[in-house]
Amino acid sequence: TAGRVFVAGQEVATLDDRGLTRLRRRTLGFVFQFHHLLPALTAEENVMVPLWAERGRADEEMRRHARELLGEVGLAERAGSKSGELSGGQQQRV
Repeated sequence: TAGRVFVAGQEVATLDDRGLTRLRRRTLGFVFQFHHLLPALTAEENVMVPLWAERGRADEEMRRHARELLGEVGLAERAGSKSGELSGGQQQRV
């Protein structure tokens, strides 16, 4: 078969390693059966963990983005809750 693969408007075959890494970080995610949240962190902080790898982002910008993401999965009001305070389904959405 033949064809081209596009993800988020980007033709995958035209991207170098750095571009592929950036695309994966920004567009792909996984929902694991076992979520392995960091128990000492809040839901908001657990969402921020992968954002810490992106150098140059201000802390407040990362917090705003984390709150937006939590809002998208119906957990905005639980942003300050530790993982042990969340139900299993809520933990999985984090």
